[in-house]
Order: sequence, then C-alpha cells, then structure tokens
Amino acid sequence: MSRRLLSLMSVLVATATLLAPAAAQGAIPVGRAPYAMLANPAAHEIYVANIFSDNVSVIDANTDSVTTTISVGRAGTISAPAALAHNPATGKLYCVNYWAGKLVVISLPSKTIETSIPVGYSHANPRAVVVNPATNLVYVTNITQGLVYVVDGEPASPTYNTVRTTIPVGFYPRSAAVNATLSRLYIANTSSNSVSVIDIDPLSASCNQVIATIPTGVQPYALTLNHATGKVYVANRSSNSVNVIDGVTNSVLATIAVGSHPRAVEVNPDRDLVYVANRDSNTVSVIDGASDALTRTVTVGTTPYALAGIRTLTGDTYVANYHDSSTTGTVTTIDAAFGTSETAVGRGPSSLAIDTLFAKPKVYVGNYNSNDVSVIDPDFGASSLLTTIDPLPGDGTDDPTPVLTGSSTSLVQPFPGRIMSVYWRLDGHDSWSEARIVEGDGTPSARWEVALEESLAAGEHTLQVCAMDMTGATLVSSDGFASSSAHTGAIASYTFTYPRPSDEREDGWVFGRVTDEYTGRPYRGLLVELKQAGRAARTDARGYYRFNTVPPNGSGEFPAPAYIVRLVLRKPLASHEPLSKTVTVIEGSGARVDWSAHMRGRPARRPASARPPAGRV
Repeated sequence: MSRRLLSLMSVLVATATLLAPAAAQGAIPVGRAPYAMLANPAAHEIYVANIFSDNVSVIDANTDSVTTTISVGRAGTISAPAALAHNPATGKLYCVNYWAGKLVVISLPSKTIETSIPVGYSHANPRAVVVNPATNLVYVTNITQGLVYVVDGEPASPTYNTVRTTIPVGFYPRSAAVNATLSRLYIANTSSNSVSVIDIDPLSASCNQVIATIPTGVQPYALTLNHATGKVYVANRSSNSVNVIDGVTNSVLATIAVGSHPRAVEVNPDRDLVYVANRDSNTVSVIDGASDALTRTVTVGTTPYALAGIRTLTGDTYVANYHDSSTTGTVTTIDAAFGTSETAVGRGPSSLAIDTLFAKPKVYVGNYNSNDVSVIDPDFGASSLLTTIDPLPGDGTDDPTPVLTGSSTSLVQPFPGRIMSVYWRLDGHDSWSEARIVEGDGTPSARWEVALEESLAAGEHTLQVCAMDMTGATLVSSDGFASSSAHTGAIASYTFTYPRPSDEREDGWVFGRVTDEYTGRPYRGLLVELKQAGRAARTDARGYYRFNTVPPNGSGEFPAPAYIVRLVLRKPLASHEPLSKTVTVIEGSGARVDWSAHMRGRPARRPASARPPAGRV
C-alpha cells in the first residue's frame, strides 16, 4: 500500500473521529418513558417523571445513580405523571398525574407522598404546574376543563394542600409561567390562540382574575419569560412564529418568524437571548431580546424537542434531538459563539435538566425510548448573579466555629432577579446548606451569614457560596417543552486558615494594678505571673504591672480558654479577693486584671502618681 494511500486513510479516519458525536458519560436506568425532569441543585438531586411506570425516579447527582423511586399512581391504573414543579422554600415537589387528574405533593427530603389533590377528574387532564415562591401558591392548568387550579402550598395556612379557587381561561391551556416580580401568571391557550394574563398579587382587588387576554399566533404551544426584562415569549407551533409580549403593558411588541413547528423556548437573561427549537426544520432560532429580532438560525440534530441552558454570560445551550437515530439520540451544544457540537445519548431524548451547583455543572438528558438518563458535563461561564465573601482578618480565624458573612447581588436590568436563597458548603462537601439571609431577603441584593456549627479541624478550609434568584422555584412548566432550569449565580470561593498562623496575628497585652483595699495606695514589687505563657512581672512604684506581646486566645464573641493571671504573695491577703484570675486576650487589645487587697503586717505606702507605665493601656 502506498504512503499516499496510507496518509489519505489516516486523514479519513481522523475526520470520521472528529465528526462522530461524543458520548455522554453513561446511562442511568429509570422508569418507563421518562417524560419530565427537574433539578434540585441545592440537594444535588434530579427528579424524573416516568409517564408509563407511574413513578418518579430520584437521581443523586453526586453518584449519578437512582437512590429512590416514588410511586405516584394507584396499582392497576395509569396515572401518567407528566409534569413536575419544585418549591425550595417549602421543600415540596409537585407531580401532575395527567390521566388521574391529581396533583401529588411529595415532601423532600423524606421522599414521601404528603397528599394527592384532585385538580380535575379521571381523564380530565391537568397538564402544567408552576409555583409562585413569593406566596407558595401552586398553579395547575387543566386542558380538558379550560381551568387553572390554585392550590395552597403554604404549610402554615389553614387551607394548606387544598384548592383555593379555579380560574377559567381559554381552550387547552397547555403551558404556564409565573413572573413573581410583577405578580403575573401567563397561560398559553393552544386551542384559543391566546395568552391569558392572571393577576396573582394577594393584595390586589383583581387577584386570581384574568386581567388580559392577548391574541397570539396559531396554536401557542410553549411560553417562557425573561425575568430581567419582563418580556414573555410565546412559540406558536402552527404559524411558525414567536410572539413577544410586554409583561408590563400586556401588549404584543413583535411577531418573529422562526422555523417550522416551534415547540420549545429557552431564555438566557444574562445575554438577553431567546432560543427556539423548531421541530420540523431541525434548527434553533436565536432572537435578540433587546431588538426583538431574529439574529441567527443554528442547524442542530433531527427533531429538536427540548431546550435547556446555563444562564450565564458565556453559558452553553443544550438541544435534545429526539429522532437523530433509531439506536441513539443526540444533544446539540450551542456555545456562546453559536458554534455547535454533538453528544450521543440514549434513544428519544426529550427532556433536560441542569444541576448548576457543581463547580462544573451537569446536564441530565431524559431518553424517552430507552428508559434512561444520560449525563453531560458542560462549562459554567460567568454569571450576572454575583456573590462576594467577606475576608477574615489575616484570612484566618482562631474561632473553631466562626461566622462568615458576605453579599449576593443580581446585576441584570431593568428587573434584577430577587434573591430567594443562598447556599454554602465547606471543603467540597457533597451537599449544600442554606445560609441565613440577614438583610435584603427577596430583593436584588442580599446580605447573608454562615454560622458553622461543627468545630473546624486545624488547617486550611474553603467556603463556597452561591446565590439563587426566584427562578430556583419552578416558574415555567417543566414538561420537556420549556426549560425550568434555575438562574444560579457564580460560585464564590474563599480559603481561610484555622487557627491563624502566629505571624499573622496581632498580639494583645495584659496589664493591671495592685492597690490597698482600704487606702487605695499602690503596692510595689509584688510578683504577678501569666501562667500559660510562663512569664512573670513585678509591680512598679505606682503598683502597675504589664505583659506585652501576648498571643490572643479568643474574640469578644467566641472566647477561647482564658489565661490565668496570678498574684504571688508571701503573706496572706486580708480580703476575700482570689489570688488567681482568668482573662481573655483579644487581638490587638489589652486585658486588665486588678487586685484591691490588704496584706497583714505591711504598712501602706503613700499614693504615687496614678499614671500607668509607658506603653499602650
């Protein structure tokens, strides 16, 4: 064989290798026909609604394995779990059973069913479910009845887990989205070619009423919104268009032509871009949210079915391609420069979820036809939801259970995200804990604190903190056709030392005075010991003693074991004052220990100047 032919074959093999889709990390077996997925980043859990096995699989994102399977139907019947919602404020997972007409309330983290609430009746089909984290109310659409059910999800309410009211909307209310900032609920009525706008402000006279019905294109199928701008985006599958609605005025700002059969829509608020998956043209349309104009069309795999994105300035967007192959499906990754790459996954990928609380987030792909979930590792990128950790003095602490503080701020405009939760973990621990927001809860800028309860081991420690705005709750129906991924901020890291190295501490000092109990005159030449330091000093003519450069042994809020200061006498004191006293030395400060006593057999001297010895006092 000639060298030229060998060289050509090498090029062909290399080219084939480059063109072949990369493979996902592996498949996680779940139930039959995984239909809807939802991520709970704080717990590192992924919830998968399996529509034909009537259960919800719980995946541990740390190990990428199923830890629990929750049955949500009745034996011998088909319940068809079709949509999920999560409220991190109450720790509840909501599952819509399409055929059974029920909303199943699952308590997290116990993974037990709390109750099952009728939201229709058998074969009167509930379809979408969303949460308002400002009120803990849950909204469920019913496509058969043309109703929205309002369910009380506030545990402290006397009507908890009951239907408060129903709201008539249009025909076949297919999708829903909540704007918690404007207190509006948007419903896409697929068979009425309209969007219903519902007032959900509990203080409003028109609460739970339709305040506007907005005409759309033909068969509005999916909708989402940009919380930063207040705009609502509606994908019309039969007129191949997207309507842009002003969430303040409830008017249509633009109608944008896209590809054939748009069925999923995703927003990146940090870049103000909108991605639309066009099922029959195998493309994704990209809309500029500032100009409300189509900026580019990206070719993806066959039958793009679902979208999800990492909502940062440089985050990728992911497209699940349902019919890419009879044996495998693919996920197209669209990067920040609109370049694409393919990853091979299972058969019939139709839903996506992202755990953003890893240093490198994970994308989970629900494969409808192969009954499993694939995992992809993407890059995170820069976020407009920023967190800053306040540094400790000298980047260290002598307190074994310190309190660390900081702030989180949303930079998007004109409607910056309202911060709902701040999460932290120490030294790369698998799970995250919730920090206490001490100022600005529910506003675009919040102060928080982390109080460590377990004593630190000696050495370096790294604190990681991340904020989540109100999109941490399910604000957009999560049934595979619209993304419900949270807008999670950048993870801030801070490394500190316990205890601090001695050369980074500012020493304190111990001083005091010994005087006669009755006359107030000073005692000169008495011996005072600082026990732990192995040091001693004598009082001067004015009765003062002093120990300089004493290492601090605590702080005012968290004292460590105190020093013992002892007055050494050859003759007994004629008072009840103890010879030994304890003292805590604060960094850069003086600690004073005085004695007022009278020694038998020792005449008191005349008072000398009350001026203390030279140095800091």
